[in-house]
Amino acid sequence: MKMLVVLYIFGVTLGLLFTSCGKEKVVRKIGYHYIANTTGKKMVHKVICNPEYTGTGRDTFQFFSSGEKAQMEQEWVIEAVLLYYEKHIFHYWDTYIYCIDDTASVRWQALWGEPLSFETHCNQYLCAVDKGDETTENEFIETTEYYLTVNDSLLLTMQKDYAMLEKFSEYYEQK
Repeated sequence: MKMLVVLYIFGVTLGLLFTSCGKEKVVRKIGYHYIANTTGKKMVHKVICNPEYTGTGRDTFQFFSSGEKAQMEQEWVIEAVLLYYEKHIFHYWDTYIYCIDDTASVRWQALWGEPLSFETHCNQYLCAVDKGDETTENEFIETTEYYLTVNDSLLLTMQKDYAMLEKFSEYYEQK
């Protein structure tokens, strides 16, 4: 009888071990992107992602802003799913802001400022706000909101970029 109890406990423990190993938690990173363009100039915000993690089948997101609206507009929502051990992989490869009217550009990395708190990184152009984490049975969900303000000061940081003539050839051919 003792042997049956030991075998039963061993079997239950082994069963729990195998069923818990089969479901590895994933990390879902959700980024809400907003832009306010107060310049009156045509701008393009371009994000290049790793499609392996975003699952969209596309690696480029572009948003055109005419500069006619000073309030925040939602550009897109980019969602990435990573295995828990990949949690610290950055699924954004590059981000650019182009001023179509002036053939000038700046990379996103040049815009990062000092953190205001653990949850918020802001400067005069960019604010990234960590909206907190949520945990479900199978995943960790990290949500961040990115607010980009394109203003005259940002235009002054941009460098001439004549490669834009090829990147946005359709636009320049129409002019």
